[in-house]
Amino acid sequence: MQVVIPDEVIKKCVIQEYFNVGESALFLGISRSKFSEIAKKYDLKPYVIDERVFYKKSNLNAFMEKHKAGK
Repeated sequence: MQVVIPDEVIKKCVIQEYFNVGESALFLGISRSKFSEIAKKYDLKPYVIDERVFYKKSNLNAFMEKHKAGK
């Protein structure tokens, strides 16, 4: 299955440093519900501002590197 990612999402991923839950899921290429499961399971630390939850892009990248196959 091929997923088409809109240009504005690609630009946002390059420029933006913090993502909300939906953007974090898009960044990792998984569903929101799967991202929420993973965030809880692996204790990904969010930033919370006025009840809005954000994840830092560099932390998401570090998480992916830590779980790279063959490590």
